Amino acid sequence: MVYNISILCNTLDVRRIAYYREPKKKEKPNYIYNQKILKLIKIIFEKSEKRFGSPTIHRELRKKGYIVNIKRVERLMRENNIRAVIGQKKKYKKNNSDCLKNAVNHLNQKFDVKNLNKVWVSDITEIKTREGKSYLCVIMDLCSKKIKSWSISERQTGNLVTRNIIRASKTVKDTEGITFHSDKGCQYTSNEVTKILKVLRIRQSFSGKGNCYDNAPTESFFATLKKEEIYRKNYNTRKELEISVFKYIDMYYNKIRPHSNNGGLSPNEYEKLVS
Repeated sequence: MVYNISILCNTLDVRRIAYYREPKKKEKPNYIYNQKILKLIKIIFEKSEKRFGSPTIHRELRKKGYIVNIKRVERLMRENNIRAVIGQKKKYKKNNSDCLKNAVNHLNQKFDVKNLNKVWVSDITEIKTREGKSYLCVIMDLCSKKIKSWSISERQTGNLVTRNIIRASKTVKDTEGITFHSDKGCQYTSNEVTKILKVLRIRQSFSGKGNCYDNAPTESFFATLKKEEIYRKNYNTRKELEISVFKYIDMYYNKIRPHSNNGGLSPNEYEKLVS
C-alpha cells in the first residue's frame, strides 16, 4: 500500500520536513561519536573490574588516540550509571613500638626518585579472613612504584620481612647502595632484618615515629589495594586471600594499572621505558 506523504503528514499533524528529518536524528556525528566513546568506556571499565574512575578512563582513551574531553567522559559515565568502586576507609594508627634501634631517616620524604632500584619502601598491613587475621608485607621500588615482592603470613614477624627482602634481592644483579625504607615497627628493627640488609649491603632507613607521611607511597598502595580489591570481597580462607592478592599485584597492578606518577603507564611499562 502506498501512502501520499502530504495526506499522511496532515493527518498526523507533522510537517513534511520533520517527516524526512526524523529518521536521521540519531545519525548525527556527535551522537555516533558519543556511542563509540561510551562503548570504549564500558570496555575499559569492565577490563579494570570496575576500578577505573573518569580521570583514568579519560587517560586510557587518550592513550588509544581518541580525542575526547574529560567532561564528556564524566557525563557519559554519569548518564549510564558507570561508577568506580569505593572501598572503606581505615584510620592510621601510630606505632608506639619500644624496640627501636637504628633510626636514621635517609629518605626524608624525597619520593621523586629518578632511577630504578635506588630506593625500596616497605610496609605491612592487616587483612581479615574467616580463618583469622593475615598480614601482607610489600616492597615497592620508589622510582616505578612496582611491587618488587610481597608475602602473606599469619603473624607480623621479622621473618615475614626477611623473606620479602630476599625475594626482592633476586630481581636485581647487585643490591649494594639500595636504600630500604620502612617504619620503626619491631619487624623492621629485628636482628634478622638488620642482618640480612647488612649482608646484601643495603642501607636501612626509618620513618619518624608515628609519621605515616614518611612512608606515604606504601600507605597509598595499600589504600588502593583495599579499595579496588580487598573490600570488594569476603575471604573464607587465607588461600583465597593469597590468590586474590596475586591476581591484583602480579597480573593487574604491576602489568596493567596506569599510575599517575608514571605518566599513565603501569609500573612494568614504566620500567621498560627508563631502563
